[in-house]
Amino acid sequence: MSGAVKDAILLEISSGAAKRLPFSTESLTDDNIVAVLDEIHEVIWLWMGKNTGLIMRRGSMRVARSLKAYGHEIGPSIVGRKLKDVIAIDGLRIESDLGEKANFEKVISLFTQEHTIKLDFLAEFQVLGKVEQPAYYGLSRSQRDDLVQAAIAAPSAGDDSRKIEEIVGEFQGDIPSGSSTTATFPKKTPPKPATKVSAASVSPPKPATKVSAASVSPPKPATKVSAASVSPPKPTVKPGISPSKGPPKPAAKVDIPLPDISETEILELPEEQPIMPFPMEDEPLIGEVKAAIVLTSILSEYNDIFLGVKTEDDQKVYNIEGPEGLICRFTLDKSKIQFLPGSWEKINPDKKRKIQKLFIDRVKTLIGT
Repeated sequence: MSGAVKDAILLEISSGAAKRLPFSTESLTDDNIVAVLDEIHEVIWLWMGKNTGLIMRRGSMRVARSLKAYGHEIGPSIVGRKLKDVIAIDGLRIESDLGEKANFEKVISLFTQEHTIKLDFLAEFQVLGKVEQPAYYGLSRSQRDDLVQAAIAAPSAGDDSRKIEEIVGEFQGDIPSGSSTTATFPKKTPPKPATKVSAASVSPPKPATKVSAASVSPPKPATKVSAASVSPPKPTVKPGISPSKGPPKPAAKVDIPLPDISETEILELPEEQPIMPFPMEDEPLIGEVKAAIVLTSILSEYNDIFLGVKTEDDQKVYNIEGPEGLICRFTLDKSKIQFLPGSWEKINPDKKRKIQKLFIDRVKTLIGT
């Protein structure tokens, strides 16, 4: 038995970046997403708090896959470079889904195992493992010993007619799985027997046909054509047009009287009137238009958002999320729009002012109220 060093580290993923967190269960909250780089189980556990939104989760999965490919560098070490998979753990489903619960318990077990904290954030574990017996040319050490003993027991070379497999067994029977030096051999395909061909089945070649000089007729002499025998080409006449005998006559001039500009009527266009808002009397329709204006106003500041609509107490509740989390939640009561608590709290104040100003200006322009 020998020991191996395995590492683990917690990285909070936010806005496409990874930030180191203290190695503690308190770092896993309902409001954050944490990548747990676990070299013991050889996976990245992606903890997703129950209050995190779809946009945050989708972006964090991309970051986690990048960590799986390149690892995380801390001091002289690179943690998680050879991890095999990324497994998400949804905080909403831990109690209802047995698979999610089992994965979460594996994460919690990391904090209860004996470990040493290095560089403030890196957890180092001493893991016991078995020493695997190396394989050489497809044979384990014991198989090679059996083969040597059989060679010594033989009176002379070539006296032992047994195959190697009969002495040591199958080549890879005693080799532990996962050995880095295990050799593999391609399967040999027995050669197909050659097809016999009898003399009777081969037909003799046909004799070549002889061609006599008498059977070949000489080429006919080419016919000579004299210049006198060739008639000159006739001129082409288009249908409906008779060939002219003399020079073409000039076209007759036609005088077209032009109207007097002074007598032309001048149309006067009415002055351009300002576009007034179209009056709406359908209050539910006004509410839907306002909801659409909220959405387009937010899109003026964000390129990636998630919109969800659900019914609560016979009212539609609109939920809009961005990369930082919740942007706003609101309900519609006919033409009135009501923003719910928690709206606009997690976004930049400057973005908030721009969105609200654009919303008010567009409502006044389109609806007038």
